[in-house]
Amino acid sequence: MIIEKKYILIGAIILSLSVVLILVYLFFRSTSTVGSLQVANFEGADVKEQSDSGIVWNTSSGPVRINNIFENIIRQDEEVMVLRSATEFSISYVIQGDFIEVILLSQPYSGSRAKAEQVLGNLLGAGSEICKLPIEVYTQTEIADEFRPGGEINYGLSTCPGAVNIGDL
Repeated sequence: MIIEKKYILIGAIILSLSVVLILVYLFFRSTSTVGSLQVANFEGADVKEQSDSGIVWNTSSGPVRINNIFENIIRQDEEVMVLRSATEFSISYVIQGDFIEVILLSQPYSGSRAKAEQVLGNLLGAGSEICKLPIEVYTQTEIADEFRPGGEINYGLSTCPGAVNIGDL
């Protein structure tokens, strides 16, 4: 009789621990998976599907598969997610505008642009379809002149149609 109670008690303890471990696993799995739109607070983009291996971003030119850029966000607030940052440039996802913004921070801007485009290409993994994505490229000067009429110039990616030549800036 005592042995049966002992086995019942041990069984109850094991069952309780199992339930607790399962709940803890599910909790941490769902909150630590940056591939989840809700966890990443990535509500603005028109995303068809997302997984840890990639995102399909629906653009006006059709769907484009990119890497999951939200796995290693550097900083985030209500407006932007900083995806990469260096002394020459900053790459962010602008939530409300649903686009990627590249800000060139140091001169010569042509060199900063080349470095930013290389990092952005590796980050996105979109290959030749990168031009279909909503990406805007500005210099730090353009951001400072944003409130001056006609002061902000979107230079675009140098390899895409409609790009503005930065020249010797």
